[in-house]
Amino acid sequence: MALLAASLTPALSASGQAPAGRYLQLGPAGVPGLGLQVGFVAARTVITRELNLVADLSSLGSEADVQLAAAVGGAVRLLGIGRAIGNSYYRGWDVDLGMRIGRGLLFGYGESRASKNRRFNLFLEPFVRIVARPRGVLFFAEIGAQRPGIRAGAWIGL
Repeated sequence: MALLAASLTPALSASGQAPAGRYLQLGPAGVPGLGLQVGFVAARTVITRELNLVADLSSLGSEADVQLAAAVGGAVRLLGIGRAIGNSYYRGWDVDLGMRIGRGLLFGYGESRASKNRRFNLFLEPFVRIVARPRGVLFFAEIGAQRPGIRAGAWIGL
């Protein structure tokens, strides 16, 4: 039985090791609007620490506005908990459940005095992210509460 388990272990962990280290997180964002997300992620087995910058353009008409946001936070790697305990192997993907806190700056075209007073905002953003390594490249897809709410892209090792 031990021989069978030993022979299956390399096949089960063929997708490699779980991502750990420092990464640049880069990718497009959308819904609502269009944007770009750039961030720094320090990933470990069970947690991540991160710093994110997001730019968002809501529309191209006369009501268009641009939002710039910066946030710090972290996430718990749900599948990493099993790996840390030793009951699981890396399957080629992870699920991160996290929280970020940050400041946003909103610029609008044809702003009213009231909208200028609401230009700065403070936000708390819960998010869910999937990080997958299909062919050696780390890709992520993320859904969060801060606009733009759907983000995707790559993790680039630093």
